[in-house]
Amino acid sequence: MPAHALEILTRLTREEVAGLVEGLLDGLKDGNFKLQKGGEQMELQVPRVVDMTIAAKSDEERSEFSIDVSWRTHRAESPDNVPDEPAGRRKRPAARKKTAAGR
Repeated sequence: MPAHALEILTRLTREEVAGLVEGLLDGLKDGNFKLQKGGEQMELQVPRVVDMTIAAKSDEERSEFSIDVSWRTHRAESPDNVPDEPAGRRKRPAARKKTAAGR
């Protein structure tokens, strides 16, 4: 597949940004979303497992945060090898009780 990039740089209200991000999240959940700018359009197929980075920084003049979601287009990762629950919600294995013989 040839490389293709589409960047949108604009100024919006916080509420407008939230609405746009909600639309992107719906597409991400479905595994397919489109970006459109003028006559250009880009459709992305999102696999079940992706890599994510969240970053934030702030100084006296400017603050920002970014969320980067990426994946390899032809990743050979089996969904069977990936937990169904998000990492933050995984249950930890129960601790083993020590017995007199195990001490």
